[in-house]
Amino acid sequence: MRINKSNLESVFQSTKTSVETMELKGYEYICNLFADSSGFGQEDEASLTPKQLLKELKTIVEEHGTVHTFISEAGQFQVNIGVFKQTGKRRTRRIANNTLEVYKTDKYQDLEAIRLHDTNIITFLDNGKIRLNNGGWQTRTTASRINDYLPTGYLLYQKNWNWLIDTPTGTIEYQNGMEI
Repeated sequence: MRINKSNLESVFQSTKTSVETMELKGYEYICNLFADSSGFGQEDEASLTPKQLLKELKTIVEEHGTVHTFISEAGQFQVNIGVFKQTGKRRTRRIANNTLEVYKTDKYQDLEAIRLHDTNIITFLDNGKIRLNNGGWQTRTTASRINDYLPTGYLLYQKNWNWLIDTPTGTIEYQNGMEI
């Protein structure tokens, strides 16, 4: 959520993402604000009340100008709100909904990974192989994104709740972290 002096309360509409994803998108991590999300927090507790959160955020905005906030972790009654400043050194390019190409440099050279949400589902290794990781989500979207980047002759599909990969030499069972 883009935050400046005129919309501090928009912090309560922040969405969830990881610090790593934000850094890849060209944001510099400034700090973390640990805040109460239950509405019952007290001012003497470790987590910030909404009033304390807005006060801290105002101080940060006065120092850094416009910042961006995202929920980096959420518990039952508290949230960690990451505060970021945009640097412009983006190493990602959006290719589909919630899907990014991750490059080794901000010049968009040397494709490093394909990232779905906060998981690198495909990592391009220096030895020419690719590493697969579904992040624990065996969804059609994940399979579709992986299939888009599999080498010619390879196909990922689901049969009887198991993921399988057809290869030029036969069918193998999918395993997280496998290299092909």
